[in-house]
Amino acid sequence: MARWEKKLEEIDGDSFLAPLGPDTYLGKYEPEDLEKIPPELHLGQEEMYLRSEPLDHLIKLMDNARAQEVDLQIISAYRSYSYQEHLYQQALEEHGEETARRFNARPGQSEHQLGTTVDFGGTEHDFSWRFSKQKPGCG
Repeated sequence: MARWEKKLEEIDGDSFLAPLGPDTYLGKYEPEDLEKIPPELHLGQEEMYLRSEPLDHLIKLMDNARAQEVDLQIISAYRSYSYQEHLYQQALEEHGEETARRFNARPGQSEHQLGTTVDFGGTEHDFSWRFSKQKPGCG
């Protein structure tokens, strides 16, 4: 009996419209135009990065949110292939494959690796369905 392995299509991560999904793969792609996110916009001590164009838009969004007294905090941004590999392996060990796949992308398949994605948080309900029910600016 033959076993067929699904071959993933490798895509160009430089495109903002890269069709990243379960059938596509970035390889070990790293954006060339990563810039530091200003520290006042994110939680934690570690530096966070985003590609330059999305970062410009993110700063405008955060400024507009503050003007409306909405406190947004970035809790995750660009992730390298190796860091995503570490996160995925950790999730596998803690939760098993079925559960890990539901909340953690495989290395090479995370939107964070594109350098265009952030996660917002900073509430007691981060990473839970309750986050969607939080009122803006509530911690």
